[in-house]
Amino acid sequence: MALNTYEVQIKAIFGSPDSQSSTKIFSGQIKSSGKYCTLYTPSTQVLCCIPSSLLTTYQDEDSTIALVPEEFVLQKPNELSYENAVQGVVSLFKTLTALHYSLNVLQNESIFIINPSDFVPINLSLSLGLTVLYTFKESTSKKEETKTKAIKINEIPDGVIAETGGLGVNYVLDFNSRHDWKSKKAAIDCLAIRGKWAVCDASLQLDPPESYQIFMRNASVCWVNEDMWTWNGVEHGKFLHLLNTAMKYLKDGIDGR
Repeated sequence: MALNTYEVQIKAIFGSPDSQSSTKIFSGQIKSSGKYCTLYTPSTQVLCCIPSSLLTTYQDEDSTIALVPEEFVLQKPNELSYENAVQGVVSLFKTLTALHYSLNVLQNESIFIINPSDFVPINLSLSLGLTVLYTFKESTSKKEETKTKAIKINEIPDGVIAETGGLGVNYVLDFNSRHDWKSKKAAIDCLAIRGKWAVCDASLQLDPPESYQIFMRNASVCWVNEDMWTWNGVEHGKFLHLLNTAMKYLKDGIDGR
């Protein structure tokens, strides 16, 4: 074991342990620490987010042990279970990346959130002082809808245009993993002048008419890829700050449930 590495007993992991994702996110308990590790002691509950290429694991009886460099380890609040910490942080981390770095949102502006997997992006956007409109691909519980101050949109883009007095929204956060020409046109039609459209579809392609509509609005398109943090060592401090912020929100109850 390296001198700056923790041995972490994995308790919960996001996705399949054998998945080919570029980043591994898991929670667990420190079993032992290297000589130069100073932040945490054995038995501390932690959350780790590390590039797959840097992760080494081995089996110890019935458990999996991960060797994690100290810079990829954060303390997990004891109030959170291992499973909730992993699942909640993944959703919050992606949303924080989208809002603060892809879109650079400002308070009192408007955002339309398309088909999120849960209420995390909606609740987080509201907490940042944004006017939130949203739509879900599938039906949601009436309890969640009555709790939120966000505005549910049933018809896109007509509902958004009506709610904004014909002006459109400053930001569109689009969680669709695939787009056809109808969904692209609907999202663009929701944008205000100088609006920003953040997409999670890595294969999104814009045709000339769609590019022209964005050009006429002086709008812009950006992508949301939270994995980029673990590829960029220069901004590792921002990466850790975002993870800490995600855990703070999760502890305080902004977890979509």
